Amino acid sequence: MLPLAVLYLAACVFLRKYTIRSIDFFTVGLSLLGFFLMFTSVCCLLSMLDLRPYGSYSAGGVFGAAIASWVSGMMGTVGASLLFILIFAIGLPFLTGISWTVIADKTGGLVCGIFDYVSAVREKRRKKAEERLAQLEKERAMLAEQEKAAAEARMKQARAEAELRLKQLRQSSGSSARRPSCRQGLRRRRQRLRR
Repeated sequence: MLPLAVLYLAACVFLRKYTIRSIDFFTVGLSLLGFFLMFTSVCCLLSMLDLRPYGSYSAGGVFGAAIASWVSGMMGTVGASLLFILIFAIGLPFLTGISWTVIADKTGGLVCGIFDYVSAVREKRRKKAEERLAQLEKERAMLAEQEKAAAEARMKQARAEAELRLKQLRQSSGSSARRPSCRQGLRRRRQRLRR
């Protein structure tokens, strides 16, 4: 990778895209430092995983195996793993130029966006449920009114039928004249007894 970078830099200078003075060697140096830190940490972490794809060599190569065994002897496996992860985290911003604060800010924005989306979906569902509940309440009230109107209609019909039967019974008794009440009947009996 490093020879390709040097070749690209030489081609840019030769084609006069950049002059030697316009190249910022500090930025290039930081990028190379970041590449070296990331390369070293990845090789060491891969050799500590003990993957052996090619014969007796580990996945991190001879370089990664040598450094990983030396650091693991001093710090232990867990300490060495944490150190190499830290070195990788340090080398990433040097190589890419991306700050961890930018990454944290973007991650926070993404989490907040997901939270807002989930909140909006929950609010929408809650509103739909409330609308459905209100619609069910209206339907229940309409059914109650219809049942009440039907009950009143049945009562009116029953009263009308009762009055009709009462009229029929009065007509069937034979006389349309008014019968004497019980008190009048008692008075008449008393008067008869006195005579």
